[in-house]
Amino acid sequence: MIIRGCFHLIYPLQFFILAACIFAPFICLGSYSKYERSGTERSLVIVILDQESDNNSNTLVTELRADLEKNSQEDPHVILTTVSGNFSGEIDAWTVIPLIEKLSVNPNLSSSWYFFALPSTRINFPKLLNLLNRYNSEEPIWLGYGLHDREPTIIHHFSLLTKAKDNFLYPLFPSGFALSQGLVSSLAERWNLNNTAELHPSEFAIDASHELALFIWNEGQGPTLTHSSRFCWVKGPNCVSYPVVQPTCRPLVLTEEIFFAVKTCQKFHRTRVPIVLQTWAKKTHHFALFSDMPGINCL
Repeated sequence: MIIRGCFHLIYPLQFFILAACIFAPFICLGSYSKYERSGTERSLVIVILDQESDNNSNTLVTELRADLEKNSQEDPHVILTTVSGNFSGEIDAWTVIPLIEKLSVNPNLSSSWYFFALPSTRINFPKLLNLLNRYNSEEPIWLGYGLHDREPTIIHHFSLLTKAKDNFLYPLFPSGFALSQGLVSSLAERWNLNNTAELHPSEFAIDASHELALFIWNEGQGPTLTHSSRFCWVKGPNCVSYPVVQPTCRPLVLTEEIFFAVKTCQKFHRTRVPIVLQTWAKKTHHFALFSDMPGINCL
């Protein structure tokens, strides 16, 4: 069955858990660090932005934790965003921004540094700590492998057309990135002082790394990402972190199994929409246009 159409989109503006946290705290915190047992000041918390019900992600997380335990003399404190009770209900945890305030207010997660990684990220814990110790964690700093747009791109809403960001960098998420305690505290304070709608002018997220960098940059009032090539994009001898190559998904998804949705608005009904309909949209089996106004000529 082929589905085609145009739609007028209206933007809509316990016991068990308690027992689990008491008797198996690693369920709520992702791991049970020796820092919690001893009360020693923790230097680093690792937050893994994993995906729920993803077998490949689960395998990569298991490999990452095993690698950390093997190569770390310390007991790294690891939190999974889909498991940790601290982040329960945060369906947009993958964007990182909603996690910052929770990390700041939870005394059990107090740390000098917070390192965010994907399940595919591999971490050299001693080298990472050595690098971070060169910086003052009380200052608002964040480090990672910095990316820069050479030209305006649609995924970043053509932001370079309206703002000069010659020094604006955003992190390569698979390589991981680190936020200082000073930065997390300042961002959490800003979160509490401002209206949430003002901090999130968009109702959706596309590229989490770019949008996180914009949030931290705050129109030039906040810090830009400090680039370090030691957050590698391929494995090397001096890397503090790097991504592993993920296996190709099998079986391949057929075009007949994909629903394509295009978000548009009235001013593009006679310009961009016809181009889409006359080109790649013809090759789809399930296609729809979503607009703020009716009146689109459909396939």
